[in-house]
Amino acid sequence: MPDLLFTENETNTQRAFNQPNQQPYCKDGVIQAVVHGNKNAINPELRGTKASVDYRLAVAARGKQTIRLRLTDQPLERLRIPFGDAFNASFKARQAEADAFYAAINRIC
Repeated sequence: MPDLLFTENETNTQRAFNQPNQQPYCKDGVIQAVVHGNKNAINPELRGTKASVDYRLAVAARGKQTIRLRLTDQPLERLRIPFGDAFNASFKARQAEADAFYAAINRIC
């Protein structure tokens, strides 16, 4: 199971401006935890306005890994098949919408 990382969406004023932080879990907390190993930068109570999932994967040369996420307010046991046909159809529809949006932007530019 990957680690869940939570912070607040507040600037790290200590780091940016050498001024005391208003609260301990700043928006750069995820990068501080993942890249620099500073686990004190993320909220141990798993609360905050920013969240991340820390997946640690070993990927072979020329290999690939796929991570499938589904954000829902439903408990897992209520989702009969969390990544079944309905998920795939919804994913493909959102992908088509994004493709159409960016195609329109590229025509304008």
